[in-house]
Amino acid sequence: MNPNRQPLQNYLAQILEAIKRLQAHTGDISEINFLSNIPAQDSSLHELANIGQSCRALCQFYELYAKANSQIPFSAMARFDELLDGQKNLEALDLEAMDLWEIIKVDIPRFNKQLNQAYAILLRKKKINV
Repeated sequence: MNPNRQPLQNYLAQILEAIKRLQAHTGDISEINFLSNIPAQDSSLHELANIGQSCRALCQFYELYAKANSQIPFSAMARFDELLDGQKNLEALDLEAMDLWEIIKVDIPRFNKQLNQAYAILLRKKKINV
């Protein structure tokens, strides 16, 4: 067993926590304010990178789980871990602030819902097996 491997529920919990922080940074901000707010964009990129890092690890260590739950875009979200490389900004990723806003307001809530369901199922199965 890989010493860096954590239990599956830990990866799901890490992703959910990063989503919670991301939503806390952007929940009350309007689109116009977000588009001109570099610190909000930077904190959003940081949380997306955290999501990406946990998704990449989950895909690596729990490949069968990720494949069995292909409706949850773990692989697509894993690409955000590239944000951690060298303090990349929006321009370096060829990502515009408007794209980031759409990811935060459209893709992340859908992903969050899918993860919450998967996490609840996993915890239920753990209780049954205990």
